[in-house]
Amino acid sequence: MFSELEVSMLYLKNSLIARGFTKITVLAVPMLVGLLIVLDILNNKQVLEVRTSTFKMPARWAIYFGFVLIIFAGFMFTSNSQNFIYFQF
Repeated sequence: MFSELEVSMLYLKNSLIARGFTKITVLAVPMLVGLLIVLDILNNKQVLEVRTSTFKMPARWAIYFGFVLIIFAGFMFTSNSQNFIYFQF
């Protein structure tokens, strides 16, 4: 059952590269999904807005700034400009 695992991983790697994924995006996506899972678990225990409102202002702004950086990094690493599909016809 696991004898073809190496071949499958090579196929997965080549197919991701062919679709424009880089090593950074392949690593960043699972990390961001994990972060969302952790935030969801924390949100179920206590609403994050209530929890972060108890932080001092510099800590809150550091958290906000971190989220903005994550969003901008996502745009920078995943924005491949592609032509509009109907320009080919």
